[in-house]
Amino acid sequence: MIIPLFKIARPSEYLAITIWNIQDIKLAKKALILPGQRYVRVNVSPVNYTFNVQAISSEKLPFVLPAAFTIGPRINSDDHHSLVLYAKLMAPHNMNSDHVHELVQGIIEGETRLLAAAMTMEEVFKGTEFKKEVFQKVQMELNQFGLFIYNANIKQLVGVPGHEYFSYLGQKIQMEAVIRSKKEADVAKANAELAALKAGRSKSVQLAEVEAEQAVSLRGAKLQVKVGKKNALTRTEKLRLTSSVKPLLSVTSRVKKQINTYTTTKERQMQFSTGSKSKLRQKRHQQMLPSTLASKELMQTSMARRKRLGESRPLLKPKDTPQYPAQGPGRTKATPMLGTRHHGGTMGLECGFNWRDRAAAHGSIQGSSGALDQ
Repeated sequence: MIIPLFKIARPSEYLAITIWNIQDIKLAKKALILPGQRYVRVNVSPVNYTFNVQAISSEKLPFVLPAAFTIGPRINSDDHHSLVLYAKLMAPHNMNSDHVHELVQGIIEGETRLLAAAMTMEEVFKGTEFKKEVFQKVQMELNQFGLFIYNANIKQLVGVPGHEYFSYLGQKIQMEAVIRSKKEADVAKANAELAALKAGRSKSVQLAEVEAEQAVSLRGAKLQVKVGKKNALTRTEKLRLTSSVKPLLSVTSRVKKQINTYTTTKERQMQFSTGSKSKLRQKRHQQMLPSTLASKELMQTSMARRKRLGESRPLLKPKDTPQYPAQGPGRTKATPMLGTRHHGGTMGLECGFNWRDRAAAHGSIQGSSGALDQ
């Protein structure tokens, strides 16, 4: 009687079981092995592989590429197919066996040489794009065996004995690095000096601004002091003028008052004298009325007397009569002094009467004026 066996895999192992009625394999961590079934323990631990790949660049320069890869089966639960492929193809062999080592080395050397032939030595030496391309190409080839590159480290390129290209290239890169670092140091020094100059200039500018502000403030203070002094002098002069002008103003007001008083008095006197003169003029006019009548009578008497005497000489016209002012209240305003001539041995007036007639007329006038006064 055959007894079934219960098998359990280690943490880094899987059980690959084959059954007579199943076409594919079954992977499990533990299983009951029945009669007619077989199982194999599959180790999924990654293994490190180190290679020195010899390749030639596009300039026909040989080089050695030291590379280290960490490769193992893909154990992701989402990618069960890769683990099945690894169990089918690689499980019969140990990962440390020469078969697996040669398989991985062949894939890496083939892809590395293919990529290096399309690049220049300088591009390979820089290594950024070259390493990325090697990693991608090798991974694509390992996928068909269910293997996965966990880590890839491509070391510094090594020159082939007899070819000093890498040594010269290294020296060139070192010199460029030294020159670049020196240039950066010079630039940093120049920037520091420029910053110091800017700081000094800004400091001097700020100092000049402060000095200018202080000068402006000082000048403003001086001007204010001058203005204050001038204002004080102006107020003092104004007070002095005011104190000296007040008596003059009082005197001027008194003089104006006296002038006004004098003017008023004169106006009143003129009004009074004008009234008195008008009254005197009226009185004189009244006194002149009788003498005028007497003069007319005397003129008529003289004309009659001339007719009797046969005198026919014409009298003077009124416009030729000289005007004499009246002197005294008993005389006429205008006495016709027509001139004298000898007539009959007697001096008489041109108007035809002599001094006797005039005296008689004057006596009659006085008598008539006295009668009027009475």
